[in-house]
Amino acid sequence: MQNNTNNRYYVLKMPKDLCKPLMVGAGRANLTRVLRSYFDCDESSNQYKGLSPMTQRAQEPCDNAALSAGADGNGNLNGNELITRHVCDGVEYTYVTPLSRNTGLDFLAASIRTKDLNTVRIVVVCQYANEAAQLMQELGKRCIGCLLINEPTKASDTGIRLWNDGLLNSALVVCDDVLPHLSTCNNLIVNYLIHSSQTLPHVFQKRIQLLIPQPVKGTRVLVIRCQADIQLQHITKEQMKPAATTEQSRPSSSNDISAIKNLSINLNKTSATKELSTTDAQRSKEQPSNKAPDRVYTYNRFGIFAWSRYEQIFCYNATEMSAFDPKIKEAMQLLNIGQSRAKRVQRFAWPHAAAGRSLCVIGNESIGKTWCYLPTLCQRVLLQSPQRILDDSDCGPSCIILCATAKQGEQIANWCLGLLGKPRVDIKQVIKAFYRPSVSDVAESMKRPCGILITTAEQLIQLHQLHSKTFSIFNPVAISCVAFDGIDSIWRAGRLHCEKIIQWLMDILRFERGHSQLFVVGRLWIDLIMVALSSRLPDVLLLFEDALEATVFAGLKLELLTTSSQQYEQDILKLLVDRKEKHIVLACNGKADAARLSKLLHASNINSLIIYKTDQKTDLTCREWCEEHFPRVLVVTDDVIPKLRAENIEYLLHYEYNTWPRFKARFSMFYGSYQKIPDSPTTTSTILVRPGDVEQIWLLCDFMLKHDRYPPESYLTMLTEYRMQLEAVKPRSNMPLCRQLMSYGNCIRHTCQYRHILWDYETELPEHHPSNGEIKFEVLSNVTPAQLAVKFLENKTCKYFLNTPVTKLGERIELHYENQSNHRKHVNPELGNVCVLKINKLYQRVGVTRLDAHDRIEVKQLDAGVEFHMVDKSELLVCEKEFRDEPFEAYNLLITGLTPFNMERIWPDDAKKLVRNKFFNRLQGKQHRSFTAEVDFAFHEIIFVKNVYDADGNDLRSFVLNNIPVHMDEDVKMRLQKCISLAKPFKY
Repeated sequence: MQNNTNNRYYVLKMPKDLCKPLMVGAGRANLTRVLRSYFDCDESSNQYKGLSPMTQRAQEPCDNAALSAGADGNGNLNGNELITRHVCDGVEYTYVTPLSRNTGLDFLAASIRTKDLNTVRIVVVCQYANEAAQLMQELGKRCIGCLLINEPTKASDTGIRLWNDGLLNSALVVCDDVLPHLSTCNNLIVNYLIHSSQTLPHVFQKRIQLLIPQPVKGTRVLVIRCQADIQLQHITKEQMKPAATTEQSRPSSSNDISAIKNLSINLNKTSATKELSTTDAQRSKEQPSNKAPDRVYTYNRFGIFAWSRYEQIFCYNATEMSAFDPKIKEAMQLLNIGQSRAKRVQRFAWPHAAAGRSLCVIGNESIGKTWCYLPTLCQRVLLQSPQRILDDSDCGPSCIILCATAKQGEQIANWCLGLLGKPRVDIKQVIKAFYRPSVSDVAESMKRPCGILITTAEQLIQLHQLHSKTFSIFNPVAISCVAFDGIDSIWRAGRLHCEKIIQWLMDILRFERGHSQLFVVGRLWIDLIMVALSSRLPDVLLLFEDALEATVFAGLKLELLTTSSQQYEQDILKLLVDRKEKHIVLACNGKADAARLSKLLHASNINSLIIYKTDQKTDLTCREWCEEHFPRVLVVTDDVIPKLRAENIEYLLHYEYNTWPRFKARFSMFYGSYQKIPDSPTTTSTILVRPGDVEQIWLLCDFMLKHDRYPPESYLTMLTEYRMQLEAVKPRSNMPLCRQLMSYGNCIRHTCQYRHILWDYETELPEHHPSNGEIKFEVLSNVTPAQLAVKFLENKTCKYFLNTPVTKLGERIELHYENQSNHRKHVNPELGNVCVLKINKLYQRVGVTRLDAHDRIEVKQLDAGVEFHMVDKSELLVCEKEFRDEPFEAYNLLITGLTPFNMERIWPDDAKKLVRNKFFNRLQGKQHRSFTAEVDFAFHEIIFVKNVYDADGNDLRSFVLNNIPVHMDEDVKMRLQKCISLAKPFKY
């Protein structure tokens, strides 16, 4: 035997059989130890060779294998790895998601070192033999002795027997192919089973059944989730710069999200809104570090497109989420949430949110968006509540949920109460604030610590206005989660409120791991919000269930072209020829359309590749097409699109379409291309529409308006013309004229029950309606930011009733009908009748505009306003002759062309309130305020004006354009003139 100070070599004479390899890949120290034990050698070697005695003593077993040298106090390596645990049938299962492969190997080695190999039998299972061999080498580099079994042989049986008897103190590394043979060994003992990667559920179950058929106390299972498991696709970007501490120095988001317009919310508006701030916030001066990895990860799984700066993992159901508290899981089980199978977005969202990171989910209704964040939010409340109730100086909610409506908020509140368990007497778990009268009571409750505040944007603004140093109801340090549930609805209902709330939250909270979390879920991707927030959310995960909404995020170019039915296919061929050098996808309905297109392309000498079904060769065919330098036109059907994984698609062309959901799903073909979008994107999708494709035209226009993009005028014209063609066949003679047509010259509602063809008598202007010149008036009511009910100064005001000007005629009507003896019910009202109705505690004249079923009648104010009301027939009183023939005093003024961004042309409530409070607020001056306007033209019952000015020269048009998102439509007058030219003789 030869010996030196550093290494020991043993030369032993052995039988010939024993000279054959007993095992493959055993380390030198292990081989020595095996042979010495086998031949009763007295010397033994230390498996922790090279470690100091103090370090060796530190390698004793511990209860938590995650608490290794590389793990923090929470079991997270470097603060970026996620560790989850749960116990099932006495076996503790640990799932580890390392930041990189090397980090995972370090963690694995550290976990093995904590075990006493004399008593603990460790098996590491890999999927393939070469993977097992590579893993053994990596562990060897980290001073971990391994016994590698790649194939079942007699020699390997000897090594397994030695290992099982405790004579070989090594970790056993095997692959799946040898597991059946390994399970045949008598009395096989496995205390610690390690999966080198997360496998499919049936493979995982098979390993457990073969290696741990009857687990004993202390048995543990460790699963290393790594890059290969989740089949991630990542792109290397420029290093992301941390956000600056001011809005002016905030970096462009193009470094993080390619091809998104560099938009930002004007969150510092002071001309029309009062800034929200919290001076006593302990975190108001902190700025997020925004230290994010220098890569972006994208995923296309389960029909979901995911984007993040961090590597993602996913789960299949709630039982896999060991990060969830058992009480939360039990409540979810009672509600049947994610038990057998989680919703697609929840598979990504639950692990990410549980790790303390922010989340944005965009998708259609009923896909489980709210439940993506609700378990984590409620769990944080449960964790914080015991600490907060002991602090007398604490106040306010731990979490805030903003919703669009009270109905939605009530449903969320019920779910939260179910997750939080039994009500507590020492702290209010859920507080609701949906209505203005309840705000003061809610504020009193918030003086003490509470759990979840569920409210609307408007009421949150009211609550914040009550907050002060002497009346503190918000504690920024305690706010751990904020959720915008239905961000698109919240945004449409009140953009100004939404902007103020976001600014306030950004001032007082820090949204990143270890601090607060922000959850944004909704139907639409709101560019103005999310682009600005992206630089403030370094760990955000974006999930898109709606492929069309993902195009807005990625900045894809959308082309809308008009063609005729006769030229439809020829125009498609022309587009294909013009772009023949690009990777073009031609999407169609089904096999029949694919066959037709194949013949059409072949006849035009255009090379094509048809995919109308999926099989084992489909993915290979698609990948080969993506790599073609002179690509053919790829023709795909709607059925195969969800299963294709393509990259480098530059152009998507649509041939017909069946339903809107299937049409939107076609844009998932771009998911692979979003990894490589340059700063100036060239990816384009072209949609050819014909005049008869009314449903598709409306949906496309609606999509554009929801994203603040005004659709082509030709498309809006087609909608109106189609509606008028239908009415020419089926006239609506008994219906009043459409108000949208009167105001804008067209009607772009999805469905409209009113008439869209003018009668010849309706083209004449009513008496006393000016058609030009300057007019002076008082404002009776501000109906919308662009519409006013006014009273000319010629009709002098004799008094004010609830801030409404009342003339002598109005006073006479009020005095007459205050006497109950003068009340005569209008028994049989007809269209055009003038009646009397009590509105806002004031008797006034109204005109009957529509007779509805069930004795419901629509009327319009004639003197105190111009608004419409739906009332019961029994509420109408007969208008006496002395009042009936008097001229109407209210006039309808409309600023020409001011148009809101929606197909229904409905103004948001906060925009109305802003104009009323800031431009027409009577408290700013004397009660009698006069205004002037320059008449543009008059049509039907509306006076169109170019602008409205107050006594100080301030104009309403500029105020609206500067403070409210609107479109200035320059074609209103032209369209109304066309309507007049198409008027028809009146028919009963």
